[in-house]
Amino acid sequence: NGVLESYLTYVYDSASNEISNIEYNTNDVLESYFTFVYDSAGDIIRDNSYDANDVLENYTTYIYDSAGNLIRQNFNDADDVPLAYFIYIYETN
Repeated sequence: NGVLESYLTYVYDSASNEISNIEYNTNDVLESYFTFVYDSAGDIIRDNSYDANDVLENYTTYIYDSAGNLIRQNFNDADDVPLAYFIYIYETN
C-alpha cells in the first residue's frame, strides 16, 4: 500500500563489515536489532537477533572449512535449543 511501517539503520566496522542493523517504527521507536560477529578472515561467524528490550530472541552460527567455504549454518533459540541447520556441500572438478 506504499505506507512506511518501519525503517532500518546499518552500522559497519572499519573493514566495511555490517556489525548491526536496527529496525525502528515510524515513530522512531526501536523494534528490534541484529548484531554480527566476524572472524579474523572477515567471515561472519554469528548473528544475534534481539527484541526492543535487548532480549536475545535467536542466533545463527556459521562454520567454514579450511578453504573458507561456508559449510554449515546452525539456527538456535535464545536458550541454545537448535531450531534448524543448513549444510553446504561443494562439488570439486
